[in-house]
Amino acid sequence: MARILFSTVSGAPNQQLPCLYEGFINALLREGNDVMLMITNQFIDNCWDSNYLKPYLNKSMLDRAIKEFNPELVISFNNSLYEKIPKIVDCPIAAWGTDTAPIFAGKRDLKKNISRYHIICSTEELYPSMIEYFNIKKDKLYTVQFATDFAAENLEQKFNISFIGTNFCHTNKIKECLITNSKEDFKKLLEAHKKNVLKKPDILLKQLHIKNVLVKSIPHSDLLNLLSSNFRTQTLANICDLGLELYGTDNWHDVINYSLDLALAYNPKKINSVKENQAIYNKSKIAINITHAQAGKAFGWRVRDIMATNACLVSDYREDLTRLFGKYVTIPTFQSPLEAKDVCKKLLKDDMWRNEITQASQIAIEENHRFKHRLKELEGIFNIKLFNNTTGTLTQLAANDFINNEISRLKLENESLKFYLIMYKNHASTVHMLYSKALKYCPTWAYKFIKKAVLLINKKNNSVI
Repeated sequence: MARILFSTVSGAPNQQLPCLYEGFINALLREGNDVMLMITNQFIDNCWDSNYLKPYLNKSMLDRAIKEFNPELVISFNNSLYEKIPKIVDCPIAAWGTDTAPIFAGKRDLKKNISRYHIICSTEELYPSMIEYFNIKKDKLYTVQFATDFAAENLEQKFNISFIGTNFCHTNKIKECLITNSKEDFKKLLEAHKKNVLKKPDILLKQLHIKNVLVKSIPHSDLLNLLSSNFRTQTLANICDLGLELYGTDNWHDVINYSLDLALAYNPKKINSVKENQAIYNKSKIAINITHAQAGKAFGWRVRDIMATNACLVSDYREDLTRLFGKYVTIPTFQSPLEAKDVCKKLLKDDMWRNEITQASQIAIEENHRFKHRLKELEGIFNIKLFNNTTGTLTQLAANDFINNEISRLKLENESLKFYLIMYKNHASTVHMLYSKALKYCPTWAYKFIKKAVLLINKKNNSVI
């Protein structure tokens, strides 16, 4: 029985686990391992980029809880991890890249403590960027593929085509370039980036002799998201009339100005868990995969999830589809939105072809793409026993258990300001300061809440504002 600290961010409502992580944890539990789960949204501000604990949480209490669990392995996806973990545990730390280096959280701290880390990638193609960003030694880089916990279900296939995923967005930096004299330099950078999406932009900028400050400030992740969102939305818009059922992030409504059909295809029902995603795919004749630009030759975990169900996978072309599945099945692929529509139209007319692809895909998954296969690989890498004849346990850390007992907190925020005020209940001067801040900065809902709190505290302290 191994003890695994599992740390990740969640972009889902109510901080539900993404289905890949849910399946991974369930596999660890089935094989008799004890898992401590830390969903970093609860503990870390700006958890997509930072590793620093929220100021009102008690570090000593949290450190003690982790030390008492005494993990034998830490797995953090995209390095979404509490900053002090490298100092308070002495076991291996695996930063597992479900995305590429530019998307990792806490990049500066990761590079600073790189001797404590192992980095897991889905393909060796990502090794150069990991070395470039974090200066990690190649012998601490490992390739471990994703896996799936999905299964086929005999459900009525009432959807012609389904897609579950993100409508990627980026900051305003790119828009600023387009409306200023930075446009030409931005176009040069973008064209160079298309040819090598994993290369750090600052290297491309030097090669292109671009010194424009605004262009130089564009994050790598913005460029990746820009390319990805364009191809994804264009492809989906092109297949709408074939009967597309679209699920995912709320901002799919934003496409309404340039694709009314795509906006109407969006179903706002939240689909997060393995069970929910699995049901959608099994109800679909075709489930389409449109990969993020950062994947290079590889692809995301959606591919295996679809292949394990009764949906027929259609994907944008990726070399690894042939390398990993070629001996079992030829996955129908496309390289443009127009080609995507042609492929889907042919498959919808040919039930036998779809069924052949589906059955062969399921065989491929069962033979080498279940979590049991990945656990065996992790055993070899970290010299840890992950298969046990017992039942594992799951402990989820909750941030509310680590709030400093002597204080209460109020989080005040608007679009441009975020700050924390720690209010001692019996300290009258703090009440005055809190009230004045509320008047100046708070949105209406927060102001009303604070005013009520202030009145209650004043009543207790007999103080007057």
